[in-house]
Amino acid sequence: VAISWAHTCALEAGGDVVCWGYHRFAQTEPLTGTYRNLVAGNSHSCAIADDDTITCWGNNDYGKTDAPAGTYKTLTSGFEHSCAIADDDTIACWGDNSRRQTRAPAGTYKALTVGDIHSCAIADDDTITCWGDNIYGQRGAPAGSYKALASGRYYSCAIADDDTITCWGDNRKGETNAPAGTYKALALGDDHSCAIATDDTITCWGNNSSRQTRAPAGTYKALALGDDHSCAIATDDTVTCWGSNSHRRAQAPAGTYQTVSVGAAHSCSIALDGTIACWGNNTNGQTYAPAGTFKALALGDEHSCAVATDDTVTCWPQPPEGVRWAHAGS
Repeated sequence: VAISWAHTCALEAGGDVVCWGYHRFAQTEPLTGTYRNLVAGNSHSCAIADDDTITCWGNNDYGKTDAPAGTYKTLTSGFEHSCAIADDDTIACWGDNSRRQTRAPAGTYKALTVGDIHSCAIADDDTITCWGDNIYGQRGAPAGSYKALASGRYYSCAIADDDTITCWGDNRKGETNAPAGTYKALALGDDHSCAIATDDTITCWGNNSSRQTRAPAGTYKALALGDDHSCAIATDDTVTCWGSNSHRRAQAPAGTYQTVSVGAAHSCSIALDGTIACWGNNTNGQTYAPAGTFKALALGDEHSCAVATDDTVTCWPQPPEGVRWAHAGS
């Protein structure tokens, strides 16, 4: 499932893509063919077909749906641009080029991440190259060898081969003040970040206006970051949240869980028994989780979708009149 601010797309078990939500820019037009990878941008979506070609649809401002020719193996989208790694390990980008977002570098690459208006990639020799906007130094990738990479709105961070973290780009709220220590997992929000250390503890840094960086004690195995709150699954399978507690978004439920996802002001988790629990802002019914058992979950700013164990997709809350939100296929 790929969720944007007002439309959602899902990849069915047979490879069909179905979309629903707002249709102003044809985001929910039926798509022919079968696909294996799917991403959603601001008002467009793209997918890799079974023959490794890319198709995009929706709003074509700035050429966002003008997918490149060729065959590809990974795909990601930012706010108004997309990038993909081809089968020959080169990178192609398309869409908004006002900040040189689509001027992909030469060379061969194995990992790719996209921020709002910049992108970064790990090359086959483990070095990092970035391109696009540089007003905050987003293109100032560090020297060295790296194995993991993530981007926030105007900054990026990477885990080096020695397990240390380096960040670069926008530091107006401390986003690039990476902590000392060694780490094995990394998650970035718009302007704050958290990482799981090699001893399973969590460290956070960046914007702390809502206590987003006051990570809890304990040991953890998974992270999810929102705008101003974060959640994590502990090694005992319980969920802990921190940061802004407006609408009780930091008050995670009791129980044991296998996954957690975070929206703008609400969160949801799939329990070990497959049921879903949600908490936080319920202004539009965001926390009214459906009955049943589920295996995958994705959250947007104010809505959520989940894939059931029978491969059907359910979304909530109910949409405005005239907008179809849920899909009954599998």
